[in-house]
Amino acid sequence: MHHSGGWGQRLLQSLEQSIDPKRLMRGRQYIASHKVPDWTLDGNRIHFQGKNRGTAYYGMNEPIRFQGCITVQPLPEPLWDEVTQFMGQRASFVARLLLNEIPDAIEFPLHRNGYSLIPGRYGEDIRAECSCREADPPCRHIAAVLVALAMRLDQTPHLLFEWRGLCRSALIERLQTTSLGGILATTLADESGHFEPTSGYFTCPISVDAVHQAVDSREFWRAPRKWPANPQPAQPAPVPGLLIKKGGDFPAFWHKDISFIEVMDTFYEEVRKKARDWS
Repeated sequence: MHHSGGWGQRLLQSLEQSIDPKRLMRGRQYIASHKVPDWTLDGNRIHFQGKNRGTAYYGMNEPIRFQGCITVQPLPEPLWDEVTQFMGQRASFVARLLLNEIPDAIEFPLHRNGYSLIPGRYGEDIRAECSCREADPPCRHIAAVLVALAMRLDQTPHLLFEWRGLCRSALIERLQTTSLGGILATTLADESGHFEPTSGYFTCPISVDAVHQAVDSREFWRAPRKWPANPQPAQPAPVPGLLIKKGGDFPAFWHKDISFIEVMDTFYEEVRKKARDWS
């Protein structure tokens, strides 16, 4: 099983099957103009809010506030047990998850039960509502939040677990019951620690008492020690021609009876001698 693009790109491809692509394009334009609503992911719900500029033509000079919610159908609890067991018994799977990646193979137990990690059609698996006055659903605010979520999933695909109904704590608890999943669970638990707040964005210098030392101008302009009269010559590399030796004595392009490494050793030694003579 192979898919092109990240999980966010797959979400957009799935949405285009049930949403007019022009609607999603409006969402992208909304993001490009830095007007994406503020949104937060809370389990299988996305809450968002924002405000539009008033239009004097309609007699509305004050900003128009809006809010809404996007809900996705969560996966059944017994299915998550099967998925986490599938993940926690494969070393390659755990390694990919530790790299903040979700392998395509996670879809095997899901497809076997008639589900997918990517939700299906808008209006069925995904339902949304917004308080704005746009008549044709989904409105530009919903489209913008869905596109913003897809962009976030390409960077942090683990959010897809929470959006489909498996929160971080439940994921850690389930993984700890598997043979290899405990390694991943420990890492996820460490990443969920709290950070200490700082007083500023940039690093602030720390003031210390300066130690003033007397400086002799003669020692400053003249080095206290002289350079050695006869410096030691540079030593040759301990493993000369390492790249050549990787090919072996008789690489594929070498058709002579004598070893290619021996020929190149002799050649490099002659070059080294010539270099010493020129210097």
